[in-house]
Amino acid sequence: MEHLAGYIETRVELLKLEVKEETVKIAAKLLSFLVVGFLVLMIVIFLSFTIAWLLNHYFESEFLGFAIVTGFYTLILVIALIFKSKFGLQRLLEQAFKQKTEGGLNKPKS
Repeated sequence: MEHLAGYIETRVELLKLEVKEETVKIAAKLLSFLVVGFLVLMIVIFLSFTIAWLLNHYFESEFLGFAIVTGFYTLILVIALIFKSKFGLQRLLEQAFKQKTEGGLNKPKS
């Protein structure tokens, strides 16, 4: 009976370590995703300002470049919303995410 209790206790500790290891992996991926996402966002913002000021200079206007850049992003938003409703983009992304997470959880341990 002592061996069985020791075995169960060892399995519980092993499971705790595996959960902790997975949590650390997920947290590291999330943090790296956030850092890269933030840097990409900063690049897009500064590039947008640069293009807007370049267009302002080209059109000799104080605001037209900003209006053009805003219109471009508005067009992208409208296209994304059309794709979301017409093609069920959210559902496709959810299915892809579900397949990826289920595939990762059901991998055999080596």
